[in-house]
Amino acid sequence: MLDVCRGVSRAANRGFNKLPPAASADNAAVLREVKAALVTNPEALKQLSALLSPSTTRNLSRALTSMRKSQQTTEFAAPVTLPTTQELKLVALRTGLPFIGFGFVDNFIMIVAGDYIDLTLGVSLGISSMAAAGIGNTIADIAGLGFGNVIENCCVRLGLPNSSLTSKQMLLKSTRIAKVSGSIIGVTVGCLLGLAPLMFLQTRPKETSKSVID
Repeated sequence: MLDVCRGVSRAANRGFNKLPPAASADNAAVLREVKAALVTNPEALKQLSALLSPSTTRNLSRALTSMRKSQQTTEFAAPVTLPTTQELKLVALRTGLPFIGFGFVDNFIMIVAGDYIDLTLGVSLGISSMAAAGIGNTIADIAGLGFGNVIENCCVRLGLPNSSLTSKQMLLKSTRIAKVSGSIIGVTVGCLLGLAPLMFLQTRPKETSKSVID
């Protein structure tokens, strides 16, 4: 194990960037020995940690960081396949579906709560219908926080297929437009459905409002 540590120290102290072929081959051989030692000996990690010098550890850390940056650069430089129309539709659907529930719950509770407040506090305290609507909207927003997880869980139970897009594809302009479009359409549909209570609720008569103000 001591010989392996010495080999690692020599390899790290040489540096890992732009080495001649012979030195690079020596480094590769040492690292293969380290890998084999870690696989065959459970205590090898502790022994290596105790035997390696701080400078060797720093050089190895810098080499690993450089390697990871190089891999990330290569990944981002690779061409990204554009999503198909069907995949973009699926992204918009999966994004917009929860917003239908959010829009419906928000408008539904706001109208029901606002109407109740308008007919009770509006008459007794003389607050305006707009103030009642504002209080109703506050209640709807608070309720939306509680219903958020419920709506998302219901959408998951629908079993919609995943778009199977990669993280780089999700960053494309077309994918982001599909997500925003799905959100806009979803919240619009939900808010329109949330207007349903207006067909059944009775608003405060205008005469009552005027008499209270007078």
